[in-house]
Amino acid sequence: MSEMRYHLTPYGIWYYGAVLDKLVEKLENALRMIIYFPPDVRAELEALSQLEYVEYFEDIGKEAREWLNFIRSRVLDIGSCENLYGRAINWKVSFKDRANEFLLVKPRLQRFDKKKLIEEVKSLPEDPRISEWLKADENRMREFREGCYALIYGLSTAAGFYFMRLCERALRELYEKIKGEEAKKKAWKEILDTLEEYYKGKHRPEVLHLISYLRTT
Repeated sequence: MSEMRYHLTPYGIWYYGAVLDKLVEKLENALRMIIYFPPDVRAELEALSQLEYVEYFEDIGKEAREWLNFIRSRVLDIGSCENLYGRAINWKVSFKDRANEFLLVKPRLQRFDKKKLIEEVKSLPEDPRISEWLKADENRMREFREGCYALIYGLSTAAGFYFMRLCERALRELYEKIKGEEAKKKAWKEILDTLEEYYKGKHRPEVLHLISYLRTT
């Protein structure tokens, strides 16, 4: 039976990056002392050894486990400390470079072509009504672009914020069209209730369906 493979989430990138920083810091501090005292880096190596089961980072985990087994059986002398410090620097650089090659989207890391994604972000939705609506206002376009870039980098909460802002704009514009008055100071609930009443028994706009759904979830 093959071993289960895991994939890092954005939190995992932060966590292991912090572990690598701590490992490098401990080793560097030990080597800078006038009198050498072996640093205790077992916890950091233990954490990094878990990468042995993480896709695309297996080699770092395997090497960290080998070093962990090494220092469990003997004292980390200054020569070995220097060697481990050099390896830790390489792990840190390699980890960062690999992480930058992936699209951070839960639940896993995925490879992506930066140039292709940037070109796709420049494209507007295929629906001509939505495209024209976005192009009619600079603020709409900015929020749409920011939302797309947030999705690319795995920032789903930020993306949701930008796209909800766009929904809010559409909702308020619909209200102003129906009621003939500004909706700037009105709360979402009041706007939705007014529009729900107006469209009762009528064909409802898609944005109203969407906002009503989000309101109840």
